[in-house]
Amino acid sequence: TIKIMAIQMQKTYRKFKRKVDDNRKDRYKKINDENSTEIDGKQQTQHEDEQSFSWPTRRRICAYIDGRTNDLLFYEPPNDAKIFPNPKEFISEWQFENLSKCIIPRIGYGDGAKEKDNLEKIKDYDFKERAKFATITSKETCQGQLATFSFQVTQSDEICCYLIWNGQHSRFYPQDIMEVLPLIFVDRVSWKLKGTLDLDPQHEEIKKQQMKLVYDNEAFKNSLEAKKFAEMMDIKDLQFESWYSDLCELDENEFPKYNQNNNK
Repeated sequence: TIKIMAIQMQKTYRKFKRKVDDNRKDRYKKINDENSTEIDGKQQTQHEDEQSFSWPTRRRICAYIDGRTNDLLFYEPPNDAKIFPNPKEFISEWQFENLSKCIIPRIGYGDGAKEKDNLEKIKDYDFKERAKFATITSKETCQGQLATFSFQVTQSDEICCYLIWNGQHSRFYPQDIMEVLPLIFVDRVSWKLKGTLDLDPQHEEIKKQQMKLVYDNEAFKNSLEAKKFAEMMDIKDLQFESWYSDLCELDENEFPKYNQNNNK
């Protein structure tokens, strides 16, 4: 349901924030304990690797939530789709390129060199067989059963979120919890519901569960709880917001509707 997805997004944010904060504390302790040198007014260990020192700066971090168990797993993608280029070489399209390379790697992904051969091998597989052997990327539709949120943080006032679903991308703002997610959840469940209206009596309980799911989603998108989740999301891209508002002739109260600078 939409509510479960919103809760999962909040859970992921909080756990990731704690993970970053804990890592920073460990790094600062390590710097103070080891021999260090003064560079540009900042302490830095002599043999500290730049990319690991600044974790998670210039790295992709993935979080996967299993909808069957609600288990949350953090992981780094394979090396060919993990490390950002240095700032002088970085362009925003790099992030989309790596989403198209890998979100969840298949068994045996390795360095990604054999992915083209693997795609050719499984191109005629049905969905269930393909799911066993394919790397999940932003191009995979997964029959609409997987939704990916890509948070792309360039600087403090340039935080972008994209919803990737069914092989398509869309900018995602807090208000889209009420405006976009219902287009995915409610319509799809309603479509399934039509096929269960004439089921045998033994399937009556399934029909009731599906009907309840529709009503729950419908009620949630207009609830105060949904607005609360939206207000907790700290997403802002000032340049994009200015451009989009001018393009669509929107007032500042219309877009973005929820622009909280303090995400607590």
